[in-house]
Amino acid sequence: MKRNKNSLAGKFKIGSYIRKWRNIKDIKQKDLAAALQISEAAVSNIENDLTNVTVGLLDEISIALNISIEQLLTDPQEKYRIPP
Repeated sequence: MKRNKNSLAGKFKIGSYIRKWRNIKDIKQKDLAAALQISEAAVSNIENDLTNVTVGLLDEISIALNISIEQLLTDPQEKYRIPP
């Protein structure tokens, strides 16, 4: 899927937030992919904001990362002051 310029994913950088949270939780892309039953390439596309993410998938990702959807939609760098 191509990124829709009007999608929330691009505006809110959801993919980068997912990547940052995954790294904080020390979860590899392949492990997240297995938990979500999708390919590693699909996880990469999500993290690079190349794929629109459904609310259902956000819920599954938040469960896999053991965080709330609200947390998932926030930049963890603001909370943990992680250098870029």
